[in-house]
Amino acid sequence: MGVFRDSESPSAEFRVRNAGETPLKIAKIMKTCGCAEAAADRDALGPGETAAVRVTVEPYTLEGAFSKSVFVLTDPAGAQPLRLTVTGQCVPLFAVKPFRTVDTGRLPNGASWECAFEIEAAGATVLGPRGRKLDPEHLRITPALEGLSVRATTEPGGGLSAVLTVSPALARRLAENGPIKLTAAVPDAAPAPLTLQTAAPASGQR
Repeated sequence: MGVFRDSESPSAEFRVRNAGETPLKIAKIMKTCGCAEAAADRDALGPGETAAVRVTVEPYTLEGAFSKSVFVLTDPAGAQPLRLTVTGQCVPLFAVKPFRTVDTGRLPNGASWECAFEIEAAGATVLGPRGRKLDPEHLRITPALEGLSVRATTEPGGGLSAVLTVSPALARRLAENGPIKLTAAVPDAAPAPLTLQTAAPASGQR
């Protein structure tokens, strides 16, 4: 399937031929994951006849290099399933570095906290003309939190570098109530989940 963006839905077609001397029936197309759909255009094949089996990748279900198989089950008793394999590389529109979970560590009462993470775009070196450059105004982090500020800049490779600053009040809220789930998103891409959390203070500390 080659290299494609995670918002795309590429497909591959296999031609399956009945090489025997008696009719056979395609009883089932079995998938190994929910990342793709697979179907045959016919289920009854006479001797020498062929059927098309198409495998289609679902958008936003894969990331990176992959190899996935489907199995064609036929009706003769004891027949071995026919294994069909598709490979490729699915490139997300952006990746969050270094991690999608941000840990503030232990924060003294009244202290502010700042963290930087990079949103790396799939550039032209991977996707050719389909690569894109992200602008700071493309980034949306939700839900909006009082005490959380975001400053984003465009990196030379087309991705975004973002700095999150947490106010003392929000830091206390994290310490008292636990992690907060956030979502980072840019247009035409699946949103990336983020977790903002802080370590509990040691015993006796405030």
